[in-house]
Formats: sequence, structure tokens, C-alpha cells
Amino acid sequence: MKRILISILLLSCSLNAHAETFGGSRLFVNPSMKFNMGRTIGVGCNFTIAPIKAAQQKLIAQFKENDPKTYASVLEAAKYVNPDDIRGLTAEKLKAHLKLVPSLSAEDRANIDRLPIEDSDTEMAAQLLEIMTEPQTTVTFSFEPYLELHFDAVDFYFIAPLAGFSGDDTEFAMGNLGFDMRFGHSFGTGVAFGISYGIQAWAPTATQAANALGLANLLWAPRYLSEYTTVSPYLVMGLDVSVVTIQANVNYNHMFGVKGDPDFDQVQFLQYGFSTSVTVIPALIISAELSGLYDLKDAPAFNTVYVTMGLRLISDIIEVGLGAQLPIIQDKNPSQYASFSNLSFGGPSDFNLIMSAAIGL
Repeated sequence: MKRILISILLLSCSLNAHAETFGGSRLFVNPSMKFNMGRTIGVGCNFTIAPIKAAQQKLIAQFKENDPKTYASVLEAAKYVNPDDIRGLTAEKLKAHLKLVPSLSAEDRANIDRLPIEDSDTEMAAQLLEIMTEPQTTVTFSFEPYLELHFDAVDFYFIAPLAGFSGDDTEFAMGNLGFDMRFGHSFGTGVAFGISYGIQAWAPTATQAANALGLANLLWAPRYLSEYTTVSPYLVMGLDVSVVTIQANVNYNHMFGVKGDPDFDQVQFLQYGFSTSVTVIPALIISAELSGLYDLKDAPAFNTVYVTMGLRLISDIIEVGLGAQLPIIQDKNPSQYASFSNLSFGGPSDFNLIMSAAIGL
């Protein structure tokens, strides 16, 4: 009997939540409309899982320790050279191919000329580059607890991302602490139009190991790229018609290199998105999101498009969701990704599984 009463209470809360304009508008990836959550304080967590190819830092560190003067230049060139292009080459032709990398300095090219490589060693050199650019697959995950404060005029979110890596051992790395301030207005009942706007900021608190997660899913790059702090103003427009909610958003992301040795002092890109959410029953919402990135300055890898499908159970008290994300346009050229993190080699994942949960206090 007690379980039945709890179920009825949750269902009634769900009905009340959906009665609010844009009550089912929260999304997995894109920023969403501000709406009355039915609570002032909430805590929650977003959890993602993605298989990626990420070279281990200890491997690269070992190469640097063995002979830093000789191998530092090769490590730089390795970010931009396809191992298949140097297989079967003579030692001199291999060196000439490595020296074609435009980002190398005159000193780098001189170091490559001095490499003690014989013709019989070129296959080994190709294998070395392959290890660096095509490492074994590992599973990455993110754990992002957050605190949300909801008021009539403004909402505040405080996010603490944590990156995880599951291979032979499970390791964790701190991400960039985030802050989101959101305003919103809606007009009409039955058929309602709304506009929300706000700003996100990400402080450079991440460790270098977290870079791999930022490269695995570029939508999360401001959260995990350790060299950068990011400011991102955004705009969301929405239409709420009965059980259907349609939203569109655009974000301007400006990343400033503030620590380490990033290849670019500033990175700028747009994030845009479109979404449709349908309330199947009062407590269950199905959503589809299209999310794109567009390079504005020194962000060639960010010309990507993702699709995210998911479902969410909502009420005034609790909210849980499960979604899957796939890239539909994505550049997997390793050179596009290595440039953001120096020796933190990584690349995009083929899919991301997203889970979320929140509870009101």
C-alpha cells in the first residue's frame, strides 16, 4: 500500500510539472529553456560513457626520458604523420617525410636529421608512430555532479566535472569547474513562445589527463581541456504546443589558453542546436537533439555534427534520463585533435552513452 501511495504521489507531481510552460524542455546536450522546475534547490549528476583511443601519458613520458633531445622533435611530428605513409621508406626518405610537418622549427628538423635510424629501422619507426596515433581503445566516462538554484528571474548551476579512464586500471582526473547563469521569458498559454539567454564559464581546474575526454566529445571540450578557460554566452528560443516542445539554440564559445603550452592562445567556435521533445505520457518525455559545432578561429576539428536521442522520466521531486549520442559529421584526422593538447593524444569517440539524474530539495 505504501508503494502505491508513493507511485501516485510521483505521478501527480509529474502532472503538475508538465502543466508548466516548457515543463518538459530539459535536454541532454543543448542548453534548454528556463522554466518553473517546481523546486528552488536541486542536486543532480550527468554521467557519460565513451570508448576512445587515448595514448597513455606514461608511454610518451618514457620516450621523452630515454632521449629527450632526439625524440622531442619526433613526438611533435608524430601528431601529424600517418604511419602508413612512412612504411617501406628508406631512412633518409623517412626523415624527409617527417620534416615536411609545417609546425616544426629549424631545430626540430635538425634533430630529425640526427636521428640514428637505419634503413632496417623504418618499420620500427612506423610502429612507434602508430602506437602514438592509434593506441589501444580505452573506455572513458565523465561524472558531473551539479547544484541548481531556481528563482523567478534567474537560474544558477554549479558543475564539478570529473573524468574517468577504465583500462588495466581505473584512473580519475579533475575537469574544469563550471558556472551557468540563465534568464528566461515565456509568452502565451496553450501555444507558448519563449526565449532564454545566459552565460557559461569554465575555470581552468582540469588536469592534463582530462584532455582525452575533451577530445573524445568536442561538445564537452570546455569542460575538460586543461589549458583553457572558456566563456560561452548563449541564446535559446522555444515553442511549446500541448505535448510537443521545439527548441533552437546558439552558443558562442571563446576559449583562452591560460596554462600549459597550448598550440593556440585563443580558440573560438559556435555551437548550434535544434531539438524536439514529445511527452508520451505525463511522466515520460522522448527527445531528439541535433548539435553542431562551427570553427571560427583555430578550431578545425570543431566542424562536427551530433545527434542525441533519449528519454526522460520527470516529476517535481526526481528526474532521470538515458540517452545515446552519435556523430554524423566528424573529422577523425589525428592532426586536428593533437594540436589542442600537445602530448595528450586523443580522438573522437564513435558514440556516447548519457545518463542523468536530479532530485529536488
